Amino acid sequence: MAFNLTGNKSAELKDKIRQELALANAREIIQHTNETCFKSCVPNPGQSLSGSETNCLSSCVKKYLEAWNHISQAYVQRVQKEEGNGRH
Repeated sequence: MAFNLTGNKSAELKDKIRQELALANAREIIQHTNETCFKSCVPNPGQSLSGSETNCLSSCVKKYLEAWNHISQAYVQRVQKEEGNGRH
């Protein structure tokens, strides 16, 4: 089965795929962060969070997102470098 997409349709499809991947990545980040940070910061869940639990959750989420951003940037740079090498 072959698909013949015009340049415009191909670009639209690529953009849609990128959007879907970004959404899936965001969901993964949220799920993993919730699981990891909540387990670490809230050992005995109650009706509300204590100040220390809130601070722990904020710090944990911040660290996780910083690490995710660092890894994502390194990956994007690697892909761009490989794409650049493949074009020459």
